[in-house]
Amino acid sequence: MKVSKKLPHINFVIVGPKKNTLGENYPKNIKYFYNISYTKFQRLMMNCSVIALPINTEAPAGLIVLFTTGLMSKPVVTTNNITMREYILNNKNGILISKGDDIEFSNKLNNLFLDHELQKEFGESLYNRIDELGSPQKFVEKIIQIVEIIKHEDTTN
Repeated sequence: MKVSKKLPHINFVIVGPKKNTLGENYPKNIKYFYNISYTKFQRLMMNCSVIALPINTEAPAGLIVLFTTGLMSKPVVTTNNITMREYILNNKNGILISKGDDIEFSNKLNNLFLDHELQKEFGESLYNRIDELGSPQKFVEKIIQIVEIIKHEDTTN
């Protein structure tokens, strides 16, 4: 919501779990969908030029969306966390943003939105990265590695 307010010239498509997730007074540049099928979700993603994937956890969240984004050769701006760092090589196949930094998120998203060549470059590069790392076996291995790292961080903190 904060990012969409900073970028009124960009139309945002947001998908959530229920009708009132965003509240009632969200910006006019947001089209909100909730409780939709995966097929409809994929169609919405296909029509987007850039995927914004804010994540508010260090848990292995967002991988299905990230994989779908990559397989569609879409560029992505997402939160820098342990999961996304495994797949996104910052400024090579996507953009990683510090958690909670809506100003940086807005600036980077706007720059990518305006640069169609960079969108294409990041989309193709992300596709190649997902193809390289995204086999079912590699996917399971990465999830296990991520969980082990998180467990280790929990025991040392």
